[in-house]
Amino acid sequence: TDQDYDQDFLDTISRLLNDRFADKGLREMRTEIVSMLDEDRRKYDRLLDSATRLSQLAVDREFVDKEDKVYLEGAFNILDLPEFKDLSRLKEMFRTFTERTAIIRLLDRCLEEDGVSVAIGAETAIPEIEDMSVITARYSLDDDTSGGLGVIGPKRMPYREVMSLVSYMASFLSLM
Repeated sequence: TDQDYDQDFLDTISRLLNDRFADKGLREMRTEIVSMLDEDRRKYDRLLDSATRLSQLAVDREFVDKEDKVYLEGAFNILDLPEFKDLSRLKEMFRTFTERTAIIRLLDRCLEEDGVSVAIGAETAIPEIEDMSVITARYSLDDDTSGGLGVIGPKRMPYREVMSLVSYMASFLSLM
């Protein structure tokens, strides 16, 4: 491959392949991988649907006039990921999501930056989600920053695609 991978990434892939495909032939592996890709595509579609609903809220005058509102969509999709099978860790993470103050601080940092911002692991400065990545962007109405939006997901998320989606939605909200 023409891309360099660090050892942690390779170890994660190795564990995933060993856990998921032990005692399976190549044909079975291919079928299951195609199924996994289909499921990922469905999750991406749900994410896009959620982003569209949020953009509709953003143009609603009532939404624009309110301060410090955080809307979380799709948080339970995390439960489908193999990285998040530890129940105590999930409780802490969801507690953080429901308290929202840490998420507001994270979005506030996003509002200080131009373009798409990526925080991986400890860079999020939120211990409960240090095993995750956050991709954010700000949007504005009438040249005044109105808010930020982002995606919280596993470190192995498809960064290029999610960054494009977040950038697109921020631009879309700004244009509206």
